[in-house]
Amino acid sequence: MPPSAPSPFQAGEGKSPETCPGTVRARAEVGAYDVVVGPAAESEQTTFENVHAFLVSPTEIHTTLTGALCRATVIQQLVPLHAAPGSNASRLHVFLVDGTHTTLALPPPAWLLSITVDVATAAGALRAPMLSLIIGIKVKVGDRVKTGDAVVLLESTKTETVLRAGRGGVVLGTGCAEGEMVEEGRELVDIEEDAE
Repeated sequence: MPPSAPSPFQAGEGKSPETCPGTVRARAEVGAYDVVVGPAAESEQTTFENVHAFLVSPTEIHTTLTGALCRATVIQQLVPLHAAPGSNASRLHVFLVDGTHTTLALPPPAWLLSITVDVATAAGALRAPMLSLIIGIKVKVGDRVKTGDAVVLLESTKTETVLRAGRGGVVLGTGCAEGEMVEEGRELVDIEEDAE
């Protein structure tokens, strides 16, 4: 059996994967893939041509890169169902046998992002930007708010965040309670915009 391949996702000298954003693109041909890995600058990208990959189990992939066997476990993290369209990307967590762990974000398709702007503009919903604890709700149904008014206080990773009204209007509903833990993307307050 050939030796295990070094990780194609390594960040390079002096960089950690967390600080080395990049892209992975794959183009499929019959039975093989061309894979490009690296930062946006083409001069720093690595290309693997004619790569054959085999699904060994629902989460395990074997392939050969640069003449060496590369075994990886891939776990998909889907966008929560309640998340706003285009607000988040699905993620693939790739674990190689050498202990390397890389997270790949799968951005939403361009068509979804284009309608997201329209949806966000039309809707007055304030959503949780991350997993958070609700530490205060400053409004109730029927309250009139102005742009910039504090609406909800959140705590996440020991940091307090104030969500503010993005537009003036009337509070139509609240989707959280003080002391409740809410997930990323959850609708917390719905504001009907004032007619202009």
